Amino acid sequence: MTAKTAYRKTLCTLLVPCFAELLETSRLDDKRWNKLQSAIQRHGLLSSTIRIPRTSSLPQIDARRLEHDRKYRRSIARQLLKPQGPDFQQVVIPLDRGKLAEPEYSQEMSELLANRWAEKLLHQKPDVVDSLVLLHTTPETLFDGLDRLYRYQSTARDVSHRMFLRFAQEEIDRSAEVQSVFAEVNAAFDEIEERASSQFDEIANRMLSGVDEAFARIKEQTDAKFDALQKRIRERTVTAAASGKQSR
Repeated sequence: MTAKTAYRKTLCTLLVPCFAELLETSRLDDKRWNKLQSAIQRHGLLSSTIRIPRTSSLPQIDARRLEHDRKYRRSIARQLLKPQGPDFQQVVIPLDRGKLAEPEYSQEMSELLANRWAEKLLHQKPDVVDSLVLLHTTPETLFDGLDRLYRYQSTARDVSHRMFLRFAQEEIDRSAEVQSVFAEVNAAFDEIEERASSQFDEIANRMLSGVDEAFARIKEQTDAKFDALQKRIRERTVTAAASGKQSR
C-alpha cells in the first residue's frame, strides 16, 4: 500500500463518522438540511458522469445508386447528418431525508459522501501541512467548508485554510488574554470616538455661530441698501410730481 493510498484510507475513515453526524443533525433541522443539500449539490458529491454506449446506426450504402439516384443520395445524407444524441449522461444519486433514520442507509450514504469528498480534496496532491490539518476535520468544520466554499475551492488547500480560520477564531473566543486585549482596544476606540465627537461638536458650533454672524451682517447691509433705495425712489417721485405741477 502506497503512502497516498494509506492517507486516503485514513482520511475516509475519519470523514465517515463526520458525515454520519452531519446527516443526522441536518435531517432534524429544516434550515440546516436545505443548506447541506445545496452544498452537496454545489460540490457534485452525489453526481457523476457516465459514458453512454452507442450502437452504430449507419445506413447500408449502395455505391451504384449513389452515382445515379439523387433522391437516394439525399436520403443517405439525411441519415448521416441525423443527431446521434449525447455521448455522456449525468447521473445524480438522490439523498432521501426520511431514510436517513435507517442506520444502514445512513452508513451507506456517509461512506459514499466521504469517499467523494476525499477524492475531490486529494485530486491534487496536498502538501504536508494541509494533509495534517485535514486529519482534524470535525462535523462542524466539514459543514462549514461545504457551506462556505465554492465548487472550484474543493481542494485540500482551500479547505484546510478555512479550517485554520475557524480554529483561530475558536481560540480567540476561548482566550481570556485575547479578549482582555480586545476589551482594552475597544475602550480606547470608544474614548477616541467620544473625544473626536466632542471636538467635532465644538468646531461645528463655532462654524454655525460664525455663519449666523455673517448672515446678520449681510442682512444689516442689505436692509441699509434697501432703505436707501426706497428713499431715493420717494425723492424722485416727489421731484417728478413737483415738476408736473409747475409745467401746468
